Amino acid sequence: MLTPGDTWNESTVFADAVTGKITRRLTNDGLYNETPTYHLNAAFSADSRHLIFATAREGGSALMRADVRTGDLKVIAITDGIGAYGQYHNAGNNGPYSAGLLGGGFSGGPSAIIQATNTAVGCVGRSLRHYDLETCAEQVLIADCGEEFRFGSPIGAVDGSYVVVPRVPGHPDVIAGRYPRRPYREALVAEFGGMPTTYLKIDMASGAVHEIFQEDICGSHHIQPCPADQDLWLIDRDMPPNFWAGGDERISTRAWLLDSRSGELTRLKQHDEWGFQIHTNWSVDGRLVYYHGPSAKGGQYVGVIDTQARVVWEHIFPAPYYGHTSTHTQTDAIITDGFFTPDLITAIHFRDLDSSGAPRIEILARHATEWGTIQGQYTHPHPHMSPDGRWLSYNRGEKGRTDVYVVALE
Repeated sequence: MLTPGDTWNESTVFADAVTGKITRRLTNDGLYNETPTYHLNAAFSADSRHLIFATAREGGSALMRADVRTGDLKVIAITDGIGAYGQYHNAGNNGPYSAGLLGGGFSGGPSAIIQATNTAVGCVGRSLRHYDLETCAEQVLIADCGEEFRFGSPIGAVDGSYVVVPRVPGHPDVIAGRYPRRPYREALVAEFGGMPTTYLKIDMASGAVHEIFQEDICGSHHIQPCPADQDLWLIDRDMPPNFWAGGDERISTRAWLLDSRSGELTRLKQHDEWGFQIHTNWSVDGRLVYYHGPSAKGGQYVGVIDTQARVVWEHIFPAPYYGHTSTHTQTDAIITDGFFTPDLITAIHFRDLDSSGAPRIEILARHATEWGTIQGQYTHPHPHMSPDGRWLSYNRGEKGRTDVYVVALE
């Protein structure tokens, strides 16, 4: 059985099929191996040496740390559960799940590194926990969000002084003790008319938990503190009836800024007629927000907007593929794991345009994931670039399981 502090190496090295760059497959065992989601600074340590991910193996799951240079793995924390408690509420798309003692296991989505303190946060069941990546010491930040709730994805402040996490309703069927038979989104509309969401801020010095902002209708699972102003948060405002799957038929804008000090909201409205941005991310310096969404003209738009809600650049691409926005850490560029092809990680250099206005597209690696091999988001590549720009990580689904890879870009 895995034990915190255990170390080993199961990695293999090969050349990327498209770029030829040296790539290390960090994992080759377990049901899933998954890094945090696409959000900025959620996977790599500040010194670019380590990467965190979650794994399910040996009848449980664990939060792991990987040395990207050598492939050495270290167990940070373990539990006997498997899969995200929040995903269990998403009827019809649960993915692997076993409750265990804590009501779920470690997974990549509800976990994030805090670079300033070399620690990580993660949701396990209905609890929120904090881990030291050197000593493996555990701190329980919130023991239980309440049986009627579940957490979204946690994230740390840029300086590590607080952690913020959204709290949303649980599936009414689960709360009533039944397996969820109706879609989660449908159940929330029927019960609440929306997705009442509370933004919780945990002070790391005192442990105090504060309710910062409350939404009665709009839902949110993601919060992204601005790299230049950690109290300015990039949030989703997911409208009923479809919430994260299209809002109110793509009428309302999904991407907003929330000033957590004043409660002031700023709408980040794109030029395109369809208002639902699927994914968003900060630029590395916090001056800009990257976004994309389905275009009213067909295909999808990809854009850049500043904190004053002024669109800097927007372009429509005809490709229909699903993908995520991530952030280049060395220049103004949008990293994506889809959009143009279903299998490549690319960088959109929106400052480098040709005579037609099209941006330069740089191929960084081939992720080649089998998107649907496991239910949920385990197979989503969710690429991250290290702070020094030397490493690129991604998840790959293959033959009913997933692994974590890292590419040496330099």
